[in-house]
Amino acid sequence: MSVLGDLLSLMADIEIKYGKGIDDVVKEAISPPRLLELSRSIPPELFTRFMSLLLKMGLISSQTQNIFQLPPNEKRLLAEELKELSKELSSIIEEINRYLSSGKE
Repeated sequence: MSVLGDLLSLMADIEIKYGKGIDDVVKEAISPPRLLELSRSIPPELFTRFMSLLLKMGLISSQTQNIFQLPPNEKRLLAEELKELSKELSSIIEEINRYLSSGKE
């Protein structure tokens, strides 16, 4: 329950900071104009990794819609996939931030 509470708290913080629902924040963050801007700002290999991750996230998003109805073994598999994606996303975001802050744009 603590993890769910942390997630809801994080979502609320994001919604307060940006003044819109989490769905809108996410849609805006990965909108075509934003992605095009990002593609021009970072190395192609890094952008490719980011886009690949977005595709992976899209593939498993349908499973997260009815998460409470999944059998236990599928919940565990999904949990592992989400943890792995989270690590990968954190790594890519760190690389993007390092690249952008280095002034190599």
